[in-house]
Amino acid sequence: MPYARADQMCAVAASPELRERLRRAVRDARLAQGLPGDGPGSLLREPRRLGFNDGVLRPPSAYPPGVDRRSVQAAAHERAPLRGTVRVLVVLVDFEDRAFEVDTSRFAELFFSTGVIATGSVKEYFSDVTGGLVEIVGEVVGPLRMSQPLSWYANGSFGIGNPSGEPRAQFLAENAAREADAV
Repeated sequence: MPYARADQMCAVAASPELRERLRRAVRDARLAQGLPGDGPGSLLREPRRLGFNDGVLRPPSAYPPGVDRRSVQAAAHERAPLRGTVRVLVVLVDFEDRAFEVDTSRFAELFFSTGVIATGSVKEYFSDVTGGLVEIVGEVVGPLRMSQPLSWYANGSFGIGNPSGEPRAQFLAENAAREADAV
C-alpha cells in the first residue's frame, strides 16, 4: 500500500481511545470552570442566535414580524457590493475596571495608513482584495469611557453569552456608538 507524501494531508478519524481521552479532558476542564461536565449543558457549540456569526447585516428588529430566518440571512446577498469610498469610524473605549493603555495613534496606522505596516493596514487590505474598488477612509476617536465596567459587558463569557447567560456585546457596541456620536 503506498504512503501519502509528507506534503499531502491525510485525514483519519481519531481512535476510540483518543476520543474518550478528549471527552474526559473537556469534561474536567468544564468542571474546573464550574460548568456542567456532561449532559446537554456541556455541548461545545456556538449559540444559534440570529445575528451571531451568521452573516446577518441588520438586526432582526429591522425586519417586519413574521419574516423567516432564511430571508433575514439572505439579505446580505441581495444588496449591491461595496464600491467607492467607505467612511469608517474606529471607536476606542475603556472602562473603570480596565483602562486603555495603548497609544491611540497606533490605531490610525492599523486602519488608515499606506506603506507604514509591513503586512498592510485595513485600508490597504480592502484596496487589495477589491482590486481598488473600495477605499477605506476615516478617523479614530477615543478612548471613550463606557458606562459599565468591562466585567459587566463580558458577563463571564466574553460578552457573547456562551455557554449560558445574557449576551452583552451588543450593549457595548450601542454604548460606544452613543458616546462617539456625542463627540
